Amino acid sequence: MIERVVEGNRTSILLSTDGQEVSRASVLDLQMRVGNIPVRLGGIAGVSTEREHRGKGYSRQVLNECLAFQQEAGFDLSALFGIPDYYPKYGYASAFMEAAAEVRLRYAERAQIVYATRPMVSEDLPVIRAIYNQMTKARTATLVREDDWTGFRRGSDWKSRFAVEMIVDGNIVLGYMLYEQNLWQCDLIEAGYVGPKVFSTMLALMARDALEKRIDTIKVFAAPDDSFLAYCRRYGYRLNIDYPAQASGMARVINQSNLLHKMEPLFSQRLQQAGCEWAGKLVVETDLGTDQLDLGPNDTRTLRVPQWMLAQLVLGYRSVEDAAFETEAEIAKEDLPILDILFPEGFPYMWITDHF
Repeated sequence: MIERVVEGNRTSILLSTDGQEVSRASVLDLQMRVGNIPVRLGGIAGVSTEREHRGKGYSRQVLNECLAFQQEAGFDLSALFGIPDYYPKYGYASAFMEAAAEVRLRYAERAQIVYATRPMVSEDLPVIRAIYNQMTKARTATLVREDDWTGFRRGSDWKSRFAVEMIVDGNIVLGYMLYEQNLWQCDLIEAGYVGPKVFSTMLALMARDALEKRIDTIKVFAAPDDSFLAYCRRYGYRLNIDYPAQASGMARVINQSNLLHKMEPLFSQRLQQAGCEWAGKLVVETDLGTDQLDLGPNDTRTLRVPQWMLAQLVLGYRSVEDAAFETEAEIAKEDLPILDILFPEGFPYMWITDHF
């Protein structure tokens, strides 16, 4: 028997046999940005089956029920952070990247503390949420932290010990830092800021932490184009970028029509920003169906790809030109310049603290 249990924004899918719950997963009702457009995301979390009941197809039934629920409820996309090579058969493909910069302490300790700091208190949550949402308002793959956001649930993983420090100028909050408290790590997991004037203080605080722990390298988790990392270049760093193969952050399309129509203003904005004179019909054809968007009076451009590849293109995980090499894709050479503008490659990085 499979049942759905709703608690707030979480719908748990529970499978029981002989009166015993043996397999489960949850769908989180989230908002994720594509450019500056929020879309409805089903976040798959907590997929597990009791050891003695594995290999019986129970997890498959649960995940199929998760997909059915998302389709019925009108989600646009679905995403998960999963084990290798298991989720492609459910239509998921790698769609998020991971990145971390390593800054040597010997250079980072030259940064100066300019502003005062204090530990976070619960009253800081609204300002943290506001700073984060302002920073990420047009960054694809970031979650929207909504009014009911209750704070950070994790650091680099679900078991890590972390602290949050506020950077202040009197009563004004200028930024915040979530960092690991484990003695063997000097990791800055999330840095939020209203502007670059806090960067020196942030790096100096991490250098102090590294010195106290006797660690010679500071690790900063952030998207490669984050402004804080641009600041850190003056101290030097090594950037590690990971595109996991069929594992970790994966996504698929659930409701193609809803997703594409929500993106219509974004497509028009991208064409305008690129100075492109074309504005016509965009036809997107996948295994989920065919949709046509009327972006203007000009001719038609067509994108024929599997839904999982469309998810990658929507999130900027890969370029249209790269996708065109796949045997599953049918993309006319003359359509590539326009499609590259509509679906630009980027850095689909979701803050680790928002992983589910």
